[in-house]
Amino acid sequence: EISSCDWSSDVCSSDLSQNIKFALAVTCDLDCLKIEAVSLVSILNNLIDNALEASLADKHPRVGIEFKCQNGKYLIYVHNNGSKITPPMVNRLYEAGFTTKRSSGRGYGLMIAKRLAEENGGQLEYLPGETTTFLLTLPARSATLNRL
Repeated sequence: EISSCDWSSDVCSSDLSQNIKFALAVTCDLDCLKIEAVSLVSILNNLIDNALEASLADKHPRVGIEFKCQNGKYLIYVHNNGSKITPPMVNRLYEAGFTTKRSSGRGYGLMIAKRLAEENGGQLEYLPGETTTFLLTLPARSATLNRL
């Protein structure tokens, strides 16, 4: 079932397994993204997987993704309301093998996502705030981006 929620004005949302509220907002045309699809999928997969898993720490888990265009760049926000990133963790987020999970073989997703973003002329950054938010900034093929 798809319904609207409060994450943004142009949002589709649905309940996923484990009762995670998921919201998606796309406010621009994505045709001008300057990144190979396989790289974008890998970055988003890592960010969304982390967000879904972290959100389960909250009684009412929520994950949101927003696609925006600004100043000839794409801004892709991935939010969750789960486990917070503490100040000591911030400097280690992109280190190989750093994880807050209690299982081995983890801790490479953000490192890979950041590397892929940078290889494609973009950047990946953590934005501290009320929710856990990562911002993926990617260039466009042309300076003119169309809003929806």
